[in-house]
Amino acid sequence: MDRYDNLETIGWGMGSENDVNYVDLPRKPSEEEWKSIQDKCNEAIRTNHSITVEAPLDAKSESLPNDYDAEKGVVRVIKIGDIDRNPCCGTHLSQTSHISLLLLHSTQPIRGKHTRMYFTTGDRAISLASTSISSLRSIGKLMSSGPSELIPNIKKMTESASESRSKERKLLLEIAKFEASTIKTKLKEGKNG
Repeated sequence: MDRYDNLETIGWGMGSENDVNYVDLPRKPSEEEWKSIQDKCNEAIRTNHSITVEAPLDAKSESLPNDYDAEKGVVRVIKIGDIDRNPCCGTHLSQTSHISLLLLHSTQPIRGKHTRMYFTTGDRAISLASTSISSLRSIGKLMSSGPSELIPNIKKMTESASESRSKERKLLLEIAKFEASTIKTKLKEGKNG
C-alpha cells in the first residue's frame, strides 16, 4: 500500500485465531484503491515470493511495538521477495503462498483522519467467506430473492417500512385531532347542559 499516495502503514495488529487483523492508514482508500490493494496482495500471494529472515546487529527497531524490548529479543528484518523489507519481532512463513488468500473486510475511522482497515487471510478468510455465503443464502430464502436481488429488495423493504411509519404518524395525528375535537365537544356540551 506504500505505493499509493498517502496510504503508508502507520500501525497494524495481528489478531488471535478468532480475531481479524488490521492495518492503520493515514486515510480511507477509495473503492478503486481498495479493489487494487486486495487484487495486488492476492497476486503477490499467488506469485509465491520467498520470505527471508535476517537478524542484523544494526537492525532498527523504531517501527516495532512499544512494548517490545529489543535488548531481550531479536530484531529480525523480514524480506518478502522484492516487495517489502521491514523490521519485525514475530515469526514468519517461508513463502507468500502459505498465506493462501487475503480478504479485505471494512474500514473504521480512528484518531481523526486515520483509518483502520480490517482483513483476514488463509483458512480464516475461507471460513469467513463460507459463513458469509451461507448467511446470504439464508437471507435470500427469507426474502425470496437471489443474491443479486438482495440489495435492491432490501432497499425497497426499507423504503416501504419508512413510508408505513410516515403513514402511521399521520394516522395517529388524525386520531389525536379527532379525539381532541370529541373531548372539546363533550366539554362544551357539559357546560351548556
